[in-house]
Amino acid sequence: MRNKTAFEADGMTVAFQSAAEVSYVLRELNLRIEQGEFVFVVGRNGSGKSTLLKVMAGLCPISRGRVQTYSWPEVQAVFQNPDAQMIGESVIEEVCFGLENQGMAAEERVRRAEEALEKVRMKHLMHQSVEKLSGGQKQLLCIAGALASDAQLLVLDEPTSMLDPISREQILTVAQTLHKEGRTIVWATQLMEELGYGERVVVLDEGNMAYDGTPERFFYGDDSVSELSPCEQGGFRKPYIVETVEHLLHSGLSLSERPVTIPQFKRVIEDLCPFR
Repeated sequence: MRNKTAFEADGMTVAFQSAAEVSYVLRELNLRIEQGEFVFVVGRNGSGKSTLLKVMAGLCPISRGRVQTYSWPEVQAVFQNPDAQMIGESVIEEVCFGLENQGMAAEERVRRAEEALEKVRMKHLMHQSVEKLSGGQKQLLCIAGALASDAQLLVLDEPTSMLDPISREQILTVAQTLHKEGRTIVWATQLMEELGYGERVVVLDEGNMAYDGTPERFFYGDDSVSELSPCEQGGFRKPYIVETVEHLLHSGLSLSERPVTIPQFKRVIEDLCPFR
């Protein structure tokens, strides 16, 4: 059972002053994330999710309230556009760049870089030019750079929004592996199909907390048949798997679980139609 905190916010407010008015991005937000959690942050454009991740990464000051990142300085951020984060010419140079800035010895830099590239399955490309990498490989390279610095808290701001389905699956699979190793993952997204990879969903709406709970409850609610789910209340479209399960529930079938991922859906179908 987890009992250590990775990030905590109490009454956190972020506002920006313009010539005409004060614009609030986050409003009196209370949030606690425990070490080892995999949390998805969901919200429409302008909801405040990117600002929240920047606060967690130490890249944005708050206007009011209190925040504490207990994993600091072992926090690394991966953003939507990997090209904006690239500096090195080769894969190994890119991963080593941050370590060099920390004053780490060359031998230790290379060792850490190779271990990090191995985790994201890119060690065979360590001497490849960054320019020749695909979008998915560039995102994996950004993650490798974060791992090389021994980051225990990874914040990822829509890292798959510009990727094809195969690359997206690869990034999500790596994130799940890192989560199983005990790292804390906070991932902002607008893609509902991704939420089943995590264990917790936080929804922001105009800077306010609109939901905090499991992916299952987010999609199905407390009563999967008669009440609107938090997903529907927020105006989000449910994944195809969830829509299919709801059709089965409305037809009167009793299901062993309410799946949000393909493996869970497969178990439900096998329970309904066992193959022997």
